[in-house]
Amino acid sequence: MTSQTAPKPAPKPRAKLPVANTDLTVERREAVFHLPSGLADVVTSMLRDKRDLQLVEALLSILLIVPTSAALVFLAPWWQLKVVLGLLHVPFVFVVFAARFILGLHYWSHAPRGSVWTKGMPFASVLQAIPTMFIAPFFGIPAGMYYLHHVAMHHRDNNMAPADLSSTMPYQRNSILGFLHYWARFFFFALFELPIHSLNAGNYRLLAQGIASAAFFLAKIFLLMQVDAIATTFVFVLPFFVASLALMFGNWSQHIFVDPDAYEDGVAKDADAVNYSLTFNCMNSPENGMTFNDGYHIIHHRWASLHWADLPQKCIDDLEAHARNDALIFSDADPMAIGLAVMSGNWDWVVSRYVHYGQTPVPRTPKEIEAELKRRLAPIQCGPSKSKAL
Repeated sequence: MTSQTAPKPAPKPRAKLPVANTDLTVERREAVFHLPSGLADVVTSMLRDKRDLQLVEALLSILLIVPTSAALVFLAPWWQLKVVLGLLHVPFVFVVFAARFILGLHYWSHAPRGSVWTKGMPFASVLQAIPTMFIAPFFGIPAGMYYLHHVAMHHRDNNMAPADLSSTMPYQRNSILGFLHYWARFFFFALFELPIHSLNAGNYRLLAQGIASAAFFLAKIFLLMQVDAIATTFVFVLPFFVASLALMFGNWSQHIFVDPDAYEDGVAKDADAVNYSLTFNCMNSPENGMTFNDGYHIIHHRWASLHWADLPQKCIDDLEAHARNDALIFSDADPMAIGLAVMSGNWDWVVSRYVHYGQTPVPRTPKEIEAELKRRLAPIQCGPSKSKAL
């Protein structure tokens, strides 16, 4: 009698990207202009990470150009000229600079230990505050409010409703009416809900910051409207409207696919693994070279303080974990393009950008890809608030 050994199961193929990741070597286009070599060396010596010179140059470009454009609107001697300059100012600011600034502010706000500058550098706190306190209002973002909304709330509560006020989970995420409700809540109530969020989280420092930010924004608009209503409308009021729409559609798009299997009774089954299920990565997108690799949103949620320049390589290094959790990766597309395509029902385009890298033993067919993506659009029951003080 001979013993027979049961055949070993075939090993699962290792996760591997089917195409080269060009984001590893893409030309950086965030900065409109670069500092002279000598000055660049001085600035680099003051940075915790020398790669943030690109971030400083991008924000410095915006600091020099956007307020100057705004000043021209205020200084125009005739109302007719103010209107003309205002109509030029708003698209100029948002088409040329909005993506650069908002994503620059994004990673500026996520800087380790709260600053991109070396410890002990003179005026580091002042320099660190310039983008969020001075530049942000020209893009319709109230001074000091971005950190409160994005870092202290969105990342802390990780797209979980009701704690994360910008959670996409309660919505049918290809519904236009659903998005309009989502955007309207932010537009009309964010200035009031964010301080309440900090109060509920027990963070009284951020509560004070939220109240001060909202009060300053509303008082500034009121006072400037008395001085120059036309210029104020174009420079601060209209950008607030446009920015709210852009910010909320950006977040809606990045969190449009949420896997309901990662939650039980509205609560994440695994606090770390859920990051692979609440968003997706976009690789080989031209936008990544202008937005500090913003397409790698899974990586960013999983390691929020990881340097923006390391995101593409981290995606490659972490591919096995991506595959285990059936994480979504798209190529040659950016998150907002994915969002627009889903909202318009252009599924052929979305499916054509889907990347199979080993997350299923057999690649999904186009119909199976579409069915899986549509499954991840459904509303998800939300659990109780888990918000805690930072």
